Amino acid sequence: MSLPCCANCASNIPARSTLSGIAEHLHRGTWTQVANRLSQAPAQPDHQTRLNSCQKYGRPLYDPFMDQRPGHCRWGRFLRRKRMKNMILSLVVALVCVDCANGAGLPEVTFEWFNLSTNQIWVTDVSGLPPEASPGRLMPSHTESQLDRSASVFSETVRIKDRITIKWKDNGKEGWPGGLKIPGSIPPGVAHQAEFQRAELGLPAKLKNAKIRFTYLGKDKWRVTRLK
Repeated sequence: MSLPCCANCASNIPARSTLSGIAEHLHRGTWTQVANRLSQAPAQPDHQTRLNSCQKYGRPLYDPFMDQRPGHCRWGRFLRRKRMKNMILSLVVALVCVDCANGAGLPEVTFEWFNLSTNQIWVTDVSGLPPEASPGRLMPSHTESQLDRSASVFSETVRIKDRITIKWKDNGKEGWPGGLKIPGSIPPGVAHQAEFQRAELGLPAKLKNAKIRFTYLGKDKWRVTRLK
């Protein structure tokens, strides 16, 4: 396709001129007038700054079919609003889940045991409580430290009978070196027993979320405390 031969037709120059057309106008001597006419066209606005901003923040470049204003990054605004909505929705869901967990109140009952005497003792039976609450062998300790405790945790509601009975063996300071010769058998030693009334201990018939501490003080004395 050849270029126009006069300055009056310069505005109709195709955007994609061929080299042969340019060479033809140079040969005719008319290209200077065409070039002058093109140089008088108003400069196009520079939107490079906005486009660079869109590229920097990961937004798509200007799409003429999406917005009538060149360089306007409407898609970027849409993405920012969508991210904000997702963040708010996630926060609301998290708060609802926390409220549901608190309202559900999953049961957790803990029985912990300590031995503050000078002798080792072996609890052989605990009636009035679940059988799994029995601690078995208790080593002497000076304080009720969490490192020295023997504990049983129940993830369900626990029923307590009106009377609680603790039976144990005391074999002096030597205790039971090497443990029991026959696993599951009753250890040797002097038999002891203590009984408690549930009402006197201030314990309800059902425990859903609680921690009960049994502390042996020596000389057949126990201290029973509800911590929560």
